[in-house]
Amino acid sequence: GSIAPVKRIEDAIEAYKIARANIPNLKLTIIGKTERAYEEYKSYLQEKIAHDESVTFLENAPEEEKKAWLKKSHLLLMTSKKEGYGLVILEAASCGTPSIGYRTYGIQDAIVHTKTGILTDENNPDSLAKSICTLLSNPARYTNMQQAAFAHATTHRERSTTLAFERIVDERP
Repeated sequence: GSIAPVKRIEDAIEAYKIARANIPNLKLTIIGKTERAYEEYKSYLQEKIAHDESVTFLENAPEEEKKAWLKKSHLLLMTSKKEGYGLVILEAASCGTPSIGYRTYGIQDAIVHTKTGILTDENNPDSLAKSICTLLSNPARYTNMQQAAFAHATTHRERSTTLAFERIVDERP
C-alpha cells in the first residue's frame, strides 16, 4: 500500500508496541510507496520508530521484494480508514499470510473474519494488539488461518473476478 495518513500506520506501530510486551521477539516491517505529498507523515512515522531496531521501514520496494516479505511475515496489519477493496490483503493471503484489520470498507470485504484473518472489535491499537497476541499464541488456529487465507486468495482470479463484476453490473436497474 502507500505511506499516507489515511492508512493510519501509526496505529499499527502502537499495536506492535503493545503486543511486543507479551511477545518480546515480535518485529514490525512497514512497506509502502511514498509520495512527496506525504513526506511530513513519513517523517512522523520514522520518528515513532526511531531507535527501535526491531522495526524495518522499506519505501518503494520492488514487487519481488514485497512478495518475499509477505511470504516470511506472520501477519499483515490493515489499519486504513477505508480501502477500495484491500488488494494487499489478498496479496498477503496468496503468500499464506493472514491479515488483522479494522472493520472498515474494503478491509471487511477482503478478510473473512475468523477464517482468513481477524477484523478487530474496535478500530484502535489496543484491539489490534489483542488480536495479534490471541492469534500468535494459538499455533493451531494460526495454521488453519494461513491455509484458509491461501485458499481464499486462489478464488480471486482475474476471470472469476471479471465475471462477478459483470454480474453485478448486469443486475443494476
